[in-house]
This record gives sequence, structure tokens and C-alpha cells, in this order.
Amino acid sequence: MQTQRRPDGTRYTTRQIAAEVGCSHAYIANIANGKVTNPAVDILVGIAKVFHHDPAYLIPESAGGFTPAKAEIAHIAFRASRLDRDSLLGVQSIISAILAGDIPPDNA
Repeated sequence: MQTQRRPDGTRYTTRQIAAEVGCSHAYIANIANGKVTNPAVDILVGIAKVFHHDPAYLIPESAGGFTPAKAEIAHIAFRASRLDRDSLLGVQSIISAILAGDIPPDNA
């Protein structure tokens, strides 16, 4: 947060970031100073949006071993996170069909 500036050149405050993200400024401050070591993913996605970064930049490898293999995967996951439930089920169905070989990949 310290290297990112607002369009007017001033630094973002924890209150400004928190207002954009939808959490308390204390939580943002605790993330920034390392007191929160495992912040919620939705908060990290919100912070990434404030700073116009891909959320994968802020989301570390999980305890389960998830690491986006490619930037494209992180980008798809981020975009999908904004879909409603029915749309997510549609995307899941398409991915399942591609993986099953029912829909051939576009090699064009």
C-alpha cells in the first residue's frame, strides 16, 4: 500500500481502502503491518481492485497447495468470482465439458 498513490499523488489511507473494500480500517491496517497473516480472499480481491491489480498478485499459495499456474487461470478465477450462482454453474459446466473432451479446444 505504501508504493501506490491516489490519482492526486497522495497516499491512500487505511480508512479510504477499507471504505472501498467494505471492511474496517483496523483490519486493513493489520493486514498492512503483518498482524493479519491469513486475510480473507474477498478482502484481498477488494484491495486488488482498489489498486487496479490482478488479485493473484495478493493471494498467496494456500495451505491446500493452490497456486495459479498461469496468469490466465488467475484472471479467469477473478472474473468468475464476480458471477452469480447460475452463471458460475454454467462456467463450471463448460469447463467440465472441455476437460471431458466433449468440447474440443479451439486451436485456431
